[in-house]
Amino acid sequence: MLTEGGIRTELLDRLDTAGRGDNIDIAMFYVSDRGVVESLLAASHRGANVRLILDPNKDAFGHTKSGIPNQPVCQ
Repeated sequence: MLTEGGIRTELLDRLDTAGRGDNIDIAMFYVSDRGVVESLLAASHRGANVRLILDPNKDAFGHTKSGIPNQPVCQ
């Protein structure tokens, strides 16, 4: 059984070993985990190509949203 914690651990392990010439393509609903954000930035600084597909969080079920957490994290 794969848990959320197990997925996070595996993701961080892979991000932490990524470097020049590696491609990181991630599609996430929310990117708010500080460890994931820091690992993505570090991989980018090591030369990895990082591409994220995120929900803009502008609306949900007919209600306007502020874009949190994705928009502030990615600016």
